[in-house]
Amino acid sequence: MASVIKNFFIYSASALLLRGASVVVAPLTLHLLSPSEYGLVALLHSFSSITTILMGFGLRQLLSIEFFHYTGAEQRTLVNRILALYCVVATPLFLSALAGCSYINRSLFSNTATNGLISITLVYCYIFFFVELLYQILRYQEKVRLVTWLQTSSALGIICLNVLLLAWCHAGVYSAITSYCICYGAVCVWGAYRYRHYYGQTTDRLRTSLQQLPCYLRMSLPFLPTVLCSWVLSSSDRWLLARMTTLHDVGIYSLADAFGQLYLLVVLQPISNAYLPRLMRLFKTDENLVATEQNNRKNTLYGMLIATSIISAGYCIGKPLVILLLPSSYHQAVGYIWYILMGYVLLTGTYCFSALIQFCKCRWFLSFSLMVPALCNLLFNVLLIPLWGLHGCVMATLIAQAVYCATTYWYGGRILKGLAGESYKTRQAPAYSLVHRQHHAPVSAAQKAP
Repeated sequence: MASVIKNFFIYSASALLLRGASVVVAPLTLHLLSPSEYGLVALLHSFSSITTILMGFGLRQLLSIEFFHYTGAEQRTLVNRILALYCVVATPLFLSALAGCSYINRSLFSNTATNGLISITLVYCYIFFFVELLYQILRYQEKVRLVTWLQTSSALGIICLNVLLLAWCHAGVYSAITSYCICYGAVCVWGAYRYRHYYGQTTDRLRTSLQQLPCYLRMSLPFLPTVLCSWVLSSSDRWLLARMTTLHDVGIYSLADAFGQLYLLVVLQPISNAYLPRLMRLFKTDENLVATEQNNRKNTLYGMLIATSIISAGYCIGKPLVILLLPSSYHQAVGYIWYILMGYVLLTGTYCFSALIQFCKCRWFLSFSLMVPALCNLLFNVLLIPLWGLHGCVMATLIAQAVYCATTYWYGGRILKGLAGESYKTRQAPAYSLVHRQHHAPVSAAQKAP
């Protein structure tokens, strides 16, 4: 537990540093970008989210399911094959999307963007997978300082480049997307060097990986509904606002959601990075799985109550200061901050409640568990935006997050009841091995994991 707390504070301190730097430059950004331009930036980020989902084919979610069931050489083999599959599948999609920039601009952005903006966004989407896979592996290996250093350096570079391009080069909307692309590209180059250093000769491994592509594709595709529904739950509201209201409302909503992103960086991601890997290892090694999960559920509920109390008190105290700092054109966003933060508290509970479901490899539930809240989000947005405008959009998202949290808690309880009546040892071996296949290539145990 001591190491979990230490890692949590390392991740959280890094996030506070980055968010503090963002807060310092936020007034400059908000004064140089109108709410409509800020809304266009939000739509581009939302577009990049759905594009990375489609290009990723659920491969990183597959890694999260399988990684902790293997050790050493088997984990390296798994990573090799996932990288090979991504290159084979995503590269043609990336090139096709580049060729269709005009169609994307016309059909999705109503010609409010430019082909250059969309091209830069697509480049960022393509390299996003490599960077996030690197971070994911380092977190699973509990290399806290290294992943924190990488993320901090990259984020500070993004902030500095954004300010430079925005204030001195007057790049406008281009500044946000270009800074992300450059800094993620730098991390990707560092990751490629690290991969080459630790893997050495990979020709045989790549050939074996290509032989296993159909198997991995079948295993990863069920995760596409999960990540697609996750995008619907988190980002579709911006597109519905853009269609049913104006880009001004999208900008107001995006600024309010920026406080939710602060919670995501400072609280939710550190919990996910520090607590969940340790919890998964406890599930694997602790014979009393039922007691471990019961303790997890109890701690999660207490944590959600504490977070709600702190956020409510902080909102009441900090609201006048936020109004003082924001330009008058963005004051409307302050009224929505508390509701958005409550949605992120519910999402925190969902993350912790789903750990046992993920460990037990309930792929189909994980694949479709987001479908109900995503549909609720769409339905309530369509119903409430015409009635209440932006407030209806915020309430629709909060209701959908509550449905997601309750569904995950209920299904985890079902698994817990089933495990209470049987020995955990009978469930310890994976039901289906991705690594031990007929064409499995032996991997040298002397090689270090990346």
